[in-house]
Amino acid sequence: FFDETDEKWLSSLENTQWLEYVRLFLKHSAELTQWMYNENISVIIQEEEGRDLSCVIASVIQVMADPHFRTMLGFQSLIQKEWVVAGYRFLDRCDHLGESEKHEVRITPALPCC
Repeated sequence: FFDETDEKWLSSLENTQWLEYVRLFLKHSAELTQWMYNENISVIIQEEEGRDLSCVIASVIQVMADPHFRTMLGFQSLIQKEWVVAGYRFLDRCDHLGESEKHEVRITPALPCC
């Protein structure tokens, strides 16, 4: 039922490995959520490469653990406290204004709708 355009899009999506990254974010977030809430273990999320992965993991954990962050108001506050306050460079990463001349595939975090 897919036409050629859909097949190309799906092939391009697969080549980015974006779905694999989403799977890993969900897997690790679920593990950390279980440690924190079922086993009462504190965790520190830290990354060395500056790819914003800690923002993604921290956000997904909070969405999993707290129903408030599953509401529109809660999700907005989550983006504010975990992304905006942390200095996430939305313009640089998402290029909504189309200022970039590059035509590269970007790996965008799974949570903010960029």
